[in-house]
Amino acid sequence: MRITFDHNGKITLFEGYLTGQNKDKSGQTYLINYDTSKSNKIIIRRSQSDFDTKVVKKSNNIDPLLKITNTSKFSNTLKNEAGSTFDLYYAGTTQLKPTQQGIIDVNKNGDTTDIEQTSQYNVPIYIHGETAQAFFRFFDSRIKASANLPAPDPTTDLNTNEVQSFRSKKIGYRLQVVNAALGTYYYKLMQTNDGGRTWTPLNNDPFHGEGGTALNVKFLSKSLGFVALSQNSGTSSKLYRTEDAGKTFSEVTYDTKKYH
Repeated sequence: MRITFDHNGKITLFEGYLTGQNKDKSGQTYLINYDTSKSNKIIIRRSQSDFDTKVVKKSNNIDPLLKITNTSKFSNTLKNEAGSTFDLYYAGTTQLKPTQQGIIDVNKNGDTTDIEQTSQYNVPIYIHGETAQAFFRFFDSRIKASANLPAPDPTTDLNTNEVQSFRSKKIGYRLQVVNAALGTYYYKLMQTNDGGRTWTPLNNDPFHGEGGTALNVKFLSKSLGFVALSQNSGTSSKLYRTEDAGKTFSEVTYDTKKYH
């Protein structure tokens, strides 16, 4: 779920899925879109339906989002950033780490970084368009993740404009932002061998200095993999291939054809 708003709380964009339960206990998902740059109307589309609501992850519960953003600590903190526009990306429970900057417990005074690394419902806030690292990350220590929740997903620290995929349960690859300027992002390729708990650099410049927005990373085997980059506001893209486990990449070229 993504929400864009200013320091006074005025929302200019809202997009995301909401999943709930109908009166007959069946599941229903809605896609909600609101973008003031295009229209003042809120567009709601019914998506997946008639599924077992037991498969809906409690870790994505929306109630903590509503409770955290409805606190004076949340609103007053952002009001102090006069003139700023923010992006809120909510994914339910994610890993909070003591080393992360800007962690704020809305239930206590002052910032808190003396927490243990744990999975918490939290609300990350980014300066609009700057998604390499969360500016603030709000949580409420009174809201506990259910003991019945599945094990915390160690890969949920993936930032916007970053992509990742897994070749097996433990081996995965991520295109991580290392620099950004005017909506153009530059990436390095990271690899994990422990299911995403730790990541190490595999290639510091897989796109040979090219910038854009990462589209995908996919390894079909240990040696053979592909990375893709969108450029020029999505009007063009480039595909790169590796056959040496990500150490080097070469651009995949195609013949250009026109259709009338």
